[in-house]
Amino acid sequence: MRPSLPDQRRAQELAILNEIPQNGVPWNLLNMRNIAMDNTVTRKTKKGTFWADLWNGIMPLCKGYNTSGRDKEKRLPCHASSVIYGHTASRGLDLQRWTLGLDSGCVYGRSMSALVLDADSSATDARRVDVELRAPDDEDDEDDVKHTTVKFGDNGQARIVSVDCHQHEDSKHRLEDEKDDRR
Repeated sequence: MRPSLPDQRRAQELAILNEIPQNGVPWNLLNMRNIAMDNTVTRKTKKGTFWADLWNGIMPLCKGYNTSGRDKEKRLPCHASSVIYGHTASRGLDLQRWTLGLDSGCVYGRSMSALVLDADSSATDARRVDVELRAPDDEDDEDDVKHTTVKFGDNGQARIVSVDCHQHEDSKHRLEDEKDDRR
């Protein structure tokens, strides 16, 4: 009996997390920004290729498992997967088809973003829409909320919700201290 699609996806996700040795190294998971030419992980943004660009280039080739052997189209035996990541404030909100970078720089006083999956997120056709929602009284003390709909998974959609952050005096000093420590 052939495994169901949800079972195949679960097995693939577990393999990505458990069977790729580099994914078990905490430093890689916390610091990966780019992949260098020698296929090593680097946190240097000027060296190599941004990992999410590589991921987004490969995912269109994931077309499931071909059991007939007749399909001559170039394909990989996988199902496309979305990756949600953070800790990349310098890139800002980075929404690509198969990767969603949510670090929109709150620590620097920019905004905080969240991915919202609704129960029916796979039921509708997804297209990107930007909407600005305001509180009913539209007072200055209310933060503006930005809402973006993006494709998520095979046929679904998700919402990215962002709110403005206010940099506290404390965090400004901490960031200046961290810069001094790096010098």
